Order: sequence, then C-alpha cells, then structure tokens
Amino acid sequence: MPYKHLNIVQRKKIEIALSQGCTKKEISEKIGCSLSTVYREISRNSIDNHYIANHANEQAISRYATLKNRGKFNEMLAKNIFDKIKWHWSPEQIVNYFRLQGNSFVCHKTIYRWIRIGLLQNVIKFLRRKGKAYKRLSDKNIMRGGKSIHDRPQEANERAELGHWELDTIYSPRGQKTAIVTIVDRKTRLLKAQIVPNRKAKTVSNAIYNLLKFEYVKTLTADNGKEFSYHRKIERDLETQLYFADPYCSWQRGTNENTNGLLREFIPKGTDIANVSENDLHYYTTLINTRPRKVLNWQTAQASHYFK
Repeated sequence: MPYKHLNIVQRKKIEIALSQGCTKKEISEKIGCSLSTVYREISRNSIDNHYIANHANEQAISRYATLKNRGKFNEMLAKNIFDKIKWHWSPEQIVNYFRLQGNSFVCHKTIYRWIRIGLLQNVIKFLRRKGKAYKRLSDKNIMRGGKSIHDRPQEANERAELGHWELDTIYSPRGQKTAIVTIVDRKTRLLKAQIVPNRKAKTVSNAIYNLLKFEYVKTLTADNGKEFSYHRKIERDLETQLYFADPYCSWQRGTNENTNGLLREFIPKGTDIANVSENDLHYYTTLINTRPRKVLNWQTAQASHYFK
C-alpha cells in the first residue's frame, strides 16, 4: 500500500488506538494505511514519545506549507538558475551550490520539470548533452621501455595527494592534424589543456612540459598512443615517472576520459581543432575548472587544487 497524507480523523484514530495499547500493525489496518505510513507519522509528529492528533496535524500542515513555498516558481529563482545554466552548470550543480550557501532551494528534478514545461526558457542550448562514450581511434602500441600502470605508487591509485596527473590527446577528424593535449590531476580533477599543431611525440612532450613546468608533479599516466613515445624525455624534463595503462583499458585513466567528455561538450567530435583558438580553449577549461563537482563535494576543481 503506497504512502499517502493522513487527515485529522485518521490522526485522532491513531491517538486513540495508541492509548488503548494497539500495535502499529493493528493501527494501520484500522485507518487503512500502510504500516510504514503509521511508523513515519508517529515518528515525525510525537512529542517526548507522546502522540497528540491536533499537534500532529499542525506539524504536518506547517511542513507541507514549507515544502510548497520552497518549490514555488518565481522570477528571482528563475534568474538565479538561468545565470548558472548559461555558464554550463548542470541543475544538480546549481542546487547544491545554493544549498551550500545555506539557502533553501528546489531540487534538480524540479528545475528539469520547469525546463520541460517551458517555465525556464532559452536554456536548452546551455545544458550538458549526454551522448555515446568517447572512444579513441588512434593507433595503439605496447609502449617499449615504458613503466606499467601496475607499478604505479599506491598514493596515485588512491587519489591521496596532489600531483598525480593523467595525460591524453583530443584530435580533429581524419585528415586534420591539429589536436589538444589534456592533463588532469587525479585528486582534484583540475584540467590543463593546450592546442598543438600535430600529435608527433616531440610536439606532445613539449606541450606536456609547458603545461606542468610550474605544477607539482609526482606521477604521470598515459595510454599507449605513439604521441607519448618520448616518455623518457618527459620524465627527465619534469623529474617524474610516467606510467602506461594497459592497451584498450581506457577505464584505467577514467578521470582523463571523463574530463575529455566535458571538454567535448564545447568542442564536439568532428570539429576541426584548427578552428579553435587558445582563448576559446582557455575559456572552456575555466568553465570546467570553476563549476562545482559532485565528486569534490560540490567544490570546484580550481579551489580544490590551489586553495586547499
């Protein structure tokens, strides 16, 4: 029997039945509600383990009024939501951002409902789209002389500290050479990225150095793409160790794969990256690094990395 709201008559019956020593199961049969409804009603609305029908009814009415007002659509609430959605925040990120500020706020499902019925207009183009998982199409090889991910320090596996980075490249359609080198910290999810004219190993290794030369670096993890074949040079330049995931095991670098997916929302697959400027890329990475993340307890990657 599903949960339903009780009325004053049913609450009076509960009060009388309790005074007569009836069990909660017997009460549920008397008032025609589920046993869980009776348990919930008595637990929520009793005072010092005493259930009084009139008090219980007043409490229920007050609680319902609070919930109803919290979910009421108004122009100020709509503006707050729209201001965040246009920065490509998801409804769930918006809700938790305002709740962390100590504000009462509607749930993310309510925001989606308002969008669906047209109360929030002109926001669809800003919403994050969910598509097929991004799959690399580059040539693979088992990296010669490279260190296996299975030998990577436990601190990196457990995301216990800063400085353990995952590496990857995002590339243009076939026939186009321009690519983006992406680097993500495993602990804080901070994204760093740079456009490169090609995916040659020397070009990519130089980009990695430029992105990380002022960062704290303990380990690097990459796939077996040939663009990372200058791994010894990378290790020397950054005074670190580079580990390679197993071939065709993208889940071993899940942080970077997921972050590439976030970047692909702004640079969809099939886009010629030669048409993307460094200013554009900087703007996209800033949006990603300054939005609250569920995995970071609704903190931003930027704050988690640089201010903690």
